[in-house]
Amino acid sequence: MAQNDRFGRRMPLPATVQILHDLLIMCAEDDAKQRLAQDKELATGAAKIGVMQPEQVPA
Repeated sequence: MAQNDRFGRRMPLPATVQILHDLLIMCAEDDAKQRLAQDKELATGAAKIGVMQPEQVPA
């Protein structure tokens, strides 16, 4: 990791590629959380109108 002097102290600076990777991971996690919330919302909405969920279907 590259070093930079700031006010007499050395600070580690992450590489640009690492910053972009961290942003990509953060965005992917946010998208996954949103999809999960939408799936749960759809499942509860289906239950409210009386649609049987796959686990409720008699064998």
